[in-house]
Amino acid sequence: LKDAHPKLHVYKKEAFPEAFHYANNPRVTPLLMYSDLGYVIHGRINVQFNNGEHGFDNKDMDMKTIFRAVGPSFRAGLEVEPFESVHVYELMCRLLGIVPEANDGHPATLLPMLHTESALPPDGRPTVLPKGRSALPPSSRPLLMMGLLGTVILLSEVT
Repeated sequence: LKDAHPKLHVYKKEAFPEAFHYANNPRVTPLLMYSDLGYVIHGRINVQFNNGEHGFDNKDMDMKTIFRAVGPSFRAGLEVEPFESVHVYELMCRLLGIVPEANDGHPATLLPMLHTESALPPDGRPTVLPKGRSALPPSSRPLLMMGLLGTVILLSEVT
């Protein structure tokens, strides 16, 4: 398969580009391939059940997500540069006042979206609250949750 098509990239697991974070995953097969944006890999029979594709290089601008956040915690009308979705988990945990599990996100990446950083502890970690308690006043919870439930929309079109 190597060099079978100029838009097809084939690798052994251990040689797969590090940016994909696949090489050390036990669920990944010994042979991996991906195509350039705009090309789709099919077997002998095209079994397409949806109109979306995934598995392209996330450095391509067409693979970026649209992030929209509305609510009392977010600055209105703010536009930010593209960011990796891995940082959204940290933001959600911070807004909900819960301590995130270990992850690859960085809390400071999305802080500029918030109205104020002064409400955050100096160590950048949210407070651990008793079960059933929220750091937000009751009046802001519904707006925040409605905003969070519809924030991330993935758009990609293969031409």
